[in-house]
Amino acid sequence: GKPGVIVLDLDQPGEDAFMFVKELSDEMARPPGVVGAVTRGGPRVIQKAKTAGLHDLVGKFDRQGLLAAIGEARTGVQGWEAAA
Repeated sequence: GKPGVIVLDLDQPGEDAFMFVKELSDEMARPPGVVGAVTRGGPRVIQKAKTAGLHDLVGKFDRQGLLAAIGEARTGVQGWEAAA
């Protein structure tokens, strides 16, 4: 089966994680939820994540935030909606 949620490291050099998410969405009718893990965020990264279709962004060392984001992504809730 397919994974229910993907946790994607957005800080990897030489890889475009946002392009990966777009390709995943283009290739799958119902892609899994994607949670981005970052060391540093900011408005630009948040906007890119939203545009790419990520469910949420969390700090790499925020265990509780990561678990919450995974739970939300599994149910289809966008992290951006849950935070509002």
